[in-house]
Amino acid sequence: EAGDQAPPTQADWATAAGLDEEELLAQIRVGREAKAAMITHNLKLVLSLAYRYAGRGTTVSDLVQEGVISLSRAVEKFDPTRGFRFSTYATWWVRQRIAMCAVNPLRLSKVPERML
Repeated sequence: EAGDQAPPTQADWATAAGLDEEELLAQIRVGREAKAAMITHNLKLVLSLAYRYAGRGTTVSDLVQEGVISLSRAVEKFDPTRGFRFSTYATWWVRQRIAMCAVNPLRLSKVPERML
């Protein structure tokens, strides 16, 4: 049965990717650093949209948090071969999430208290 199998190990992932484990870990590290850089360089976009929707029942900090979550999602899903600039694509994701949370504050992402 499929439920009886152990999850794949790093060695399994490396073999499937045609890399050794060190190369796989290096590629993962590069990808994570690139994602962090994309998020960092686009925070001004999140801030501008959060301030635009502020005052509608949700704090700016909550809107910024939601915006960063959606910006992270935009970085993961962005496909440069489709011909759009990243800022255009990210604006759609961030605006959609911030607008939803500004209108309905109950839809904010909840962080467990033990994580704070």
